[in-house]
Amino acid sequence: MAALQASEQVDLQEFSLFKKFPIEIRRMILAFALPLLHMPQFIQLSLSDPFQTFSRDDFLKNPVSPWKHMFFSSRQPVPLLLHTCSESRQAAKAFYTQSWETKADGWGYTPMIETYPEPTSCGISEEFDKVAKQMYWKPETDVVLFQHDDEPYRCWKSSICNAKNPCYAFWFDKRIRFAAMPRDVFQQGVPDGGNLHIPDLEVLFVLVEGPNMNEVLPSIGRTERVIRSEFNHRKDARDQVWSSPEVTGKIFQYGDRKDHLGRIVVKSVTSLHEIEQIVAGWPPRPAVV
Repeated sequence: MAALQASEQVDLQEFSLFKKFPIEIRRMILAFALPLLHMPQFIQLSLSDPFQTFSRDDFLKNPVSPWKHMFFSSRQPVPLLLHTCSESRQAAKAFYTQSWETKADGWGYTPMIETYPEPTSCGISEEFDKVAKQMYWKPETDVVLFQHDDEPYRCWKSSICNAKNPCYAFWFDKRIRFAAMPRDVFQQGVPDGGNLHIPDLEVLFVLVEGPNMNEVLPSIGRTERVIRSEFNHRKDARDQVWSSPEVTGKIFQYGDRKDHLGRIVVKSVTSLHEIEQIVAGWPPRPAVV
């Protein structure tokens, strides 16, 4: 009998009886789901890798213009609570907003400037713009994750940016509070500095390697507790340096930043889960007097 019951168990793909529950039960179920709305989702954008170069022969075989600097690494799914039922949608709409604004303006010369002296326009693809307008996101908690992916728009300059004398900038939705990027993206920065405009950005998370837990270390008195303590001490000191406008200004534009926000806080983390925990405990957006 037990074996028969086990074989009959299946994962439900839909549940059609929710609307038949009394209103009190439906509200209890929604109360369990609503905490999920306070968890950040990661909006993954790719700045293609500046070390991903193409040769002059590649360009001659397949010239492409204009080149697109930025693209979505994956499409954001429509949040479940927005299409579960009318009641869940009504509750979720207080947290989500649809569409965000991003624009690009710029140009750059090819490395073969003597042969091709005209600058090439650099922008954002129509697909990127379409996805951004359809996307549901939570301005208070969602995190924009910049990373490097293979460049789908073949370019002879290669990403942000090995072009000669590039001049470009990206303006992001001013409601974005949190951004993240791997350490290699952060430390490569942008050659001319200040090309990303996120005027209300409060925290930049930098993903770094965790402490090295070598099996030999405990035998010489280097316990896990000591290693983690030293790692956290170095991390805190490094975050202070990274949070200076001299460092973050190599990536972000400070000229359009509001005075009451102060400098961008940089926090190095070892996982996306750590980002979720910090964002969940981060104070609400500062009120503008």
